[in-house]
Amino acid sequence: MDGWDRVDERVLLGVGREVFERASAGLMSWDMHRGAGLAVDSPDDVVRTDTRAVLRLGVGRVSLRAPVVVTRVWRGPTRTGFTYDALPGHPEMGTETFLVELEGNVAGSAGGGAAGLVEGRPADGETRVWLTITARSRPATWWSRAGGPVTRLVQRGITRRYVAAMRRIARGA
Repeated sequence: MDGWDRVDERVLLGVGREVFERASAGLMSWDMHRGAGLAVDSPDDVVRTDTRAVLRLGVGRVSLRAPVVVTRVWRGPTRTGFTYDALPGHPEMGTETFLVELEGNVAGSAGGGAAGLVEGRPADGETRVWLTITARSRPATWWSRAGGPVTRLVQRGITRRYVAAMRRIARGA
């Protein structure tokens, strides 16, 4: 996919089923997006396949509109997430996927939590809860093309805000 910008981010949110459940709920209710400072205009409180939403960064007339459609949803005991595609009117064309995954000793993952991390790492035998964000995009408007590297920096900044929001959600904060 030459000419496409890529984001591949995978971060540890914590350990245990409780962290997974909190992170999954926050992701699937658009709370990650809201926690990153985006306004979300969606007919559904919960992410569903074919949901159309408009994400906005900023306030009023100085906000950046980003319409998207959810194209895939995962809901399972160890994986929750969704993919959306940019719609016309979005400054970028492309797709973005958000996954919360529970890995490790899933059968013994009743407890845990972000507090279960020892010096930033889970104890042996603990389940790990990961957030993975992947995006493939390129400018769709003249002004996002003109923005060049600044446009990519904005996307990276939003990704960092998503990660920070999910860390807060996973901690129960």
